[in-house]
Amino acid sequence: MKRVWIFVLLLVSGTSQSLFGITFSQLALGGSPEHYECTILISNMSDEVWYGKMNALKGNDEDWTVRWASGDSEPIDTYGVTFDLAARGTMKVTVKSIDGSLASGYLVLSARLVSGQPFSSTLDLAVGYFYNLLDQSGNILDSISVPQSYSDVEHMLPVEYVPGKVNTGIAWSPSSAAVDEQFSLHFELLDPLGAVVATTDVPYEGQAAKFVSDLFPDVAQSGAFLGRLRITTGEIDIYTTALRLMYTTTGFQLTGTPPDRPF
Repeated sequence: MKRVWIFVLLLVSGTSQSLFGITFSQLALGGSPEHYECTILISNMSDEVWYGKMNALKGNDEDWTVRWASGDSEPIDTYGVTFDLAARGTMKVTVKSIDGSLASGYLVLSARLVSGQPFSSTLDLAVGYFYNLLDQSGNILDSISVPQSYSDVEHMLPVEYVPGKVNTGIAWSPSSAAVDEQFSLHFELLDPLGAVVATTDVPYEGQAAKFVSDLFPDVAQSGAFLGRLRITTGEIDIYTTALRLMYTTTGFQLTGTPPDRPF
């Protein structure tokens, strides 16, 4: 059976990690018979209790009801959960689809304000974010780490496209500045020497993902391509994650890579 390998690359941003929030721009859950779940491991490296919350979202900052589970607690079906993580403590959270249908969105982990307590900073956290692919019996087929996303007005990633073998794409999700704004994502495809070979604009409508073959079908039809993709959004930040799609005979996997730098 042909299966798919998807590699996730961390895109570069000039913006450092927020003190208060961490975003993962691609969250896929459900599917049949093989299906996705998400596992999040959070370690508090500080000597204070860390007060936090997690929200599952889709589209343009719309609440997405999913199933959250942690430890021995009963699973909860809601769009967001709060938690208190003990000093130097670690917790594990599993996120699942509530109805089994395949859907995608994004996840935001952030601090929350508690009266009389110091405001927590995500700089005090170590976070592991994993996709799990399971068969219909619940056996794990793959467990795949994914890096956090960063926000900026310009993003750059290397691109490889080989018909029937390799494709490269991009997933994006809104920053607080992007919600309720009307703008477009401008895509420029550059060859190995940095010359622009094609451009296109995609109206922003919230969280989404596109592959190079979808953005530039004429380039894809001409054969293999190696180069770079630049995404700009004017003055409005968005979060991004790059996708590398490989067709193999063994399966699919999501993994992070070191960042590139926009210029």
